[in-house]
Amino acid sequence: MCVWANTPWVTRIKVIMHFAMFNKAKAIRTIGREVLTPRGLDGSYEDFVDYCKVELAAMLRIFADPAAYPIMFHCQHGKDRTGIIAMLLLGILDVNDDIIAADYELTQNNLLSVRDHMVTFDMGAVGLPESFCDSPAPAILNLLRHIRTNYGSVRKYLLSAGLLVQEINAIAWCLRGNFLTA
Repeated sequence: MCVWANTPWVTRIKVIMHFAMFNKAKAIRTIGREVLTPRGLDGSYEDFVDYCKVELAAMLRIFADPAAYPIMFHCQHGKDRTGIIAMLLLGILDVNDDIIAADYELTQNNLLSVRDHMVTFDMGAVGLPESFCDSPAPAILNLLRHIRTNYGSVRKYLLSAGLLVQEINAIAWCLRGNFLTA
């Protein structure tokens, strides 16, 4: 659980107690209210890339294999995990940050039809505010800035996550469609 790394001890104890009392929903709401909400969407994304490197590297390794294509990837709503994976893939290709952010922001309109459901039954059910339903371009721009400040570049971040240079180059090669003509 990636959020666990940034969770204060008092909150960890509360969560463990809720689970021990077979109250999973309350445990999840506690994490939402006491860990994710104070960090906001931007901070949650930063925590995700900082503490979920192994999981992100495992996902991205799939993109290094030409036999895996075509690849469809998604999460529950297609904005958080999916948005971060898409950002990293586009970052490998050196796509301009503003284009990456505009691509991410398109999700906002695509989710309008389910937004009320997200607010009430998804984000709200786990103790998150309505703002976690949004996909604003600044969230991805801030995440890219965080990656560059702390790791140097998207590629250097991926190296720190455990990907090899050959794997990153293979991802770029595949994403450019080179395997179609090889």
